[in-house]
Amino acid sequence: MLSGSFKAAAINGTASLSLRWHISPKTLMTCPRTWSSESDKAKPLHWEPLCEPGSGGAITSLCVSPFDHNRVLVGGDMLGAGLSEDRGEHWQSTFGLTAYEISAFTWHPTEKMTVWAGSMMGPFVSTDGGRNWQSKRKGMPDIAWGSYSCPIEKILFDPNNSKRLLAIGGTRRYWINPDKNVPWTMWGSTDSGENWTRLPGISDKGVNVGDPRPGIKCRV
Repeated sequence: MLSGSFKAAAINGTASLSLRWHISPKTLMTCPRTWSSESDKAKPLHWEPLCEPGSGGAITSLCVSPFDHNRVLVGGDMLGAGLSEDRGEHWQSTFGLTAYEISAFTWHPTEKMTVWAGSMMGPFVSTDGGRNWQSKRKGMPDIAWGSYSCPIEKILFDPNNSKRLLAIGGTRRYWINPDKNVPWTMWGSTDSGENWTRLPGISDKGVNVGDPRPGIKCRV
């Protein structure tokens, strides 16, 4: 179960708007709330289901753009990602996601319309705010039938160099993967995700399991 919120003050400073999110395994719900006094904040919240936001199945992730709070992305486990450009009032499907099991979203630190998504089929990137996506897995294993050859949970940026990216391998959903050698593999890129190199990985026991050099074992 996931939840989150963001809050924006009104222009005149006398009222504020809060939009809180709640994600159950099968339903995305929103709770819009406007108040003009402290007493209004104590009133019970009323939740409204949004039904199908365009991502299908269970909702697996949600992210509000840090540059535009009207732009919201939700990830699902069946139809990819859904996009809203009006704080969740209306939703639309997105295009280009050949992987339907979506993990976490990560916005570029300075490019306002660039956002990355992890998936069970590697990383994807959008340069138009989440409407269109393309796969970016050059250097990672080829797509294989019957297994997840490159599950990616999240993309991270180097705070000192936005061209350096880290792709965190694995999944928090505990899905069975026949290929035991790749779930926790770490990947690094120095060219904005155009090419990836395998890095030492981390298992759930804190042991380096992804280092391709023979005999290398270390605790992290």
